[in-house]
Amino acid sequence: MKTFSQVVRNYWVDLILLNLAFLLGCIPVVTIPASLAALCSAVLRMQRAQDVHIFRDFFRDVRTRFLRSMLPGCIAPVGLALFFLGWNACMAAASGRGRLPLLAALLLWLYVVFAFSMYAVPLAAQLELPLRAVFRNALILLLARTWQNIAALLLVGACTLLLLLTSPFLLPLVLFTHFSLCALICMSFAEGGIRQCIAG
Repeated sequence: MKTFSQVVRNYWVDLILLNLAFLLGCIPVVTIPASLAALCSAVLRMQRAQDVHIFRDFFRDVRTRFLRSMLPGCIAPVGLALFFLGWNACMAAASGRGRLPLLAALLLWLYVVFAFSMYAVPLAAQLELPLRAVFRNALILLLARTWQNIAALLLVGACTLLLLLTSPFLLPLVLFTHFSLCALICMSFAEGGIRQCIAG
């Protein structure tokens, strides 16, 4: 099992290629869920020091796991879209103290969507379990591994915020590493829980 720094050091070219494959896989919008699952599978293979053939494995995973990854893979994009809609509505409507409960609810929503997806997408991609079992295991891991989930959310959020704040200057990073790096952060924190599901 390779650590975050070992994966970055040993697979940095593969992470760039994986990011490019992910961006290409998302061009037809309907393949975004399958591309997320394929991204998680590729990162898990890197962490487990398995042979990684980025484009061949990625697009094979997109093709073979398309239907299976559709529902788990839709949770993150739809959940994030609802979060941003709620955020805009909260900023426009509420003021002062009335805003705090809404902001707290939105942050809780963001955590639940992020953490649930962090487990549901790779579990659906890796295991031949019924989706009901995948969702049950993802919910259990969301509740049981709270601190790991929060740490992953904060790191991914910090990377994304840094990218947004330095927008025109670091924009090439989106093309080169952002999505694969965020997936590596998530899988580094989630891998222990995923391994428990595979063993159990």
